[in-house]
Amino acid sequence: MINKYKNLDISLLSQIIILIFLSSFIFKDIFVISIFQFKLDIQDLISLIIISIFFIFYLNKSFLNNLNIRFGYLCLSFLFLILISIFYNLEVNIGSAVFIFAGMITLLISYSLKIKEIYKLIKFFVLYFAIVNFIYFLIQLFFSILNSTEIIQFGFFKERLFFISLLCLAYSIIIKKFQNFIFTTILSAILLGTSLYAGSLTGTILITIAIFVSNFKNHIRIISILIIFALVFIIIFPQHTINKVPKIVKIISLISNKDERYQLHDHFWRFRSTENIVNEFKKTPKILGHGYMSHAEVLQNDFIVYRALVGESIKEKKLTTHTFPSIIYDQGILTFILFIIILCVPIYRFTNYEEFFFKNIFFNNLYIIILLHSCLYYQGKPNMFFFIYFMLFFNRDVLKKEID
Repeated sequence: MINKYKNLDISLLSQIIILIFLSSFIFKDIFVISIFQFKLDIQDLISLIIISIFFIFYLNKSFLNNLNIRFGYLCLSFLFLILISIFYNLEVNIGSAVFIFAGMITLLISYSLKIKEIYKLIKFFVLYFAIVNFIYFLIQLFFSILNSTEIIQFGFFKERLFFISLLCLAYSIIIKKFQNFIFTTILSAILLGTSLYAGSLTGTILITIAIFVSNFKNHIRIISILIIFALVFIIIFPQHTINKVPKIVKIISLISNKDERYQLHDHFWRFRSTENIVNEFKKTPKILGHGYMSHAEVLQNDFIVYRALVGESIKEKKLTTHTFPSIIYDQGILTFILFIIILCVPIYRFTNYEEFFFKNIFFNNLYIIILLHSCLYYQGKPNMFFFIYFMLFFNRDVLKKEID
């Protein structure tokens, strides 16, 4: 039985597993089931399947011969430190442990593939699911207009930023394929309009940066047209733009009032919670941290104070900082330094600034997404875009010209 797997060509199986793992991020909110005292969603179940069939790879000669981790050790070490932090928290999250372990296995499998194979695979995944998500979003939009209700889910995603980030990556693939000024401008307008309608301030910032960098040669013309489009869109649909982004009004109000200016960080959860959790770490610093998602428990009482401060109904909730400094409390100073190195490795490896930022649009936009998610939407563990980043940027031959 063991000899059956030793000489098996598992390149196709490797690609299928990577696709299934990445797809689990999109479908994970579809249903949740209970097994004994544990609750597992579809992502956890997919993770269990990946773990259970890994022995096929472990016994396979071609997989072991092709496996070349190099810089990938940084990502694997980062995930391993998150994994062990789950078990020294008071409340062990089995689902997260299974997911992180499956993520490590999927990364190992990806590091056995050539960059050309993994790059084509990820582009297929991004383009296919972005189109499916956008069509689903249009259907949701149609029924929301028909029933005069608001959209509470964006395609298969509950989070607007995830939906916009996926569209942003697909945008970089499409405009490279169809290099036409009129087509690019129309597609950019659709993308920007979708973000404005969704009311995602962070997503709009992301798309604006991505459009600028993706169309570096034509950015003056395209950005000018899009600014006019955005202004017209805001005038026509104020209920989906200005009214859905009250934070802008709040920022302007606080900045204009010099007596309240010093309170600016207190009125925004990411700033306030990040400062508080860093102060908590200074009181009790640990090399390996306090445990997975433990910072959310520490901030539970402060969240009640915050809700009262901003005039919202008071309720108890374990909410993360949504920023990467939470790593320093949960997994400790060692993991935090490792994460900073992971973010900086592309700058070290792509020594030619122009080559990196202006010649491979997909890599460029992915890196922008990672930086934005790190600063504004890191929730205790890497999301789908981080795993794509780990697979591509840390592949053994990512610098080879065959990427393009």
